[in-house]
Amino acid sequence: MILHKDKEDFKSLLQVASEYYKIDERIVEKDYWVSYTLSRLVTFDRKDFIIFRGGTSLTKCYTDLKRFSEDIDLAVNKNKNLSTTQIKKLITDVEKYICMDFQEAKNGVKRKSGNYRNVEYEYPSIFEEVTFAEMNPSLKIETVTFLTPNPYEKKLVKSIVYDYLKEKGFDEYIKQYNLEPFKLNVLSIKRTLMDKIVSLVRMSYNTDLSELLTKTRHLYDLHLTYNTVKEFYLNKNELSSIIKLVRKDEEVSNFKDKYPYKEKWSKAPIWSIMEKSEIKKSYENNFGKEFVYGELPKYSDVLKSMKYIQKHLINVGE
Repeated sequence: MILHKDKEDFKSLLQVASEYYKIDERIVEKDYWVSYTLSRLVTFDRKDFIIFRGGTSLTKCYTDLKRFSEDIDLAVNKNKNLSTTQIKKLITDVEKYICMDFQEAKNGVKRKSGNYRNVEYEYPSIFEEVTFAEMNPSLKIETVTFLTPNPYEKKLVKSIVYDYLKEKGFDEYIKQYNLEPFKLNVLSIKRTLMDKIVSLVRMSYNTDLSELLTKTRHLYDLHLTYNTVKEFYLNKNELSSIIKLVRKDEEVSNFKDKYPYKEKWSKAPIWSIMEKSEIKKSYENNFGKEFVYGELPKYSDVLKSMKYIQKHLINVGE
């Protein structure tokens, strides 16, 4: 991806894509840098050891979701039989490689340990900085080794700028600026959705709803992907097997002491908390207005999908 090297065309395309999708140009810009950073994984010498995961993997790889996602979440493929020393070196090396064009954010989050790295980087914005209710002004890279990123598959990753050019038929610009989609190892949508459910479950045990109010995107993702993966929810054996994987990872994660992780997900507070007016307000006024560039689903429809999901969990004893 080399569009940013032509500053005039870069700014122009960010602005026209912004107008076309009716989202802030700074969001289109950050999406470009997220895509650019991910594209560097293609040439990383140990790319097969890295799995792209999290909400950004959904928005980058599935057309159902018309929203922006800003963080890059990575995990190590443990099937490669790496030693502890090799893993520590790997998570340091991959972060340095994909972020070699950026500087660590001076006031950003920075957590580095043997099995976990969470570092924020400054990317070269061409627009004046403004404050968003949810968007981080820095680019956060999180790499974990305590998760088992299975199952995963090869998926195409693309940017908002690419989507705009493709929809308008400007294939020559896509080729000129190397904006074509690229393939990465991506955590399966089924596993990612279960990770989102357990995240909501975990946050719902906190009496302070501030974190949950900034994560209403999980509700959006679970709703819009429901029909895509409905057969998965109906397949009790497959659903149970993925839940077991997630539960196993929760037992060794940094989160296990933050909530009663052994309790059934279907009994968690989230199913009643999501009915609260402040959750609906955050979904519509913060997340919906800033990050969604398609039609924002009605919150009542989101709640219906969540109730269906709760029933599926109950059906498998969860």
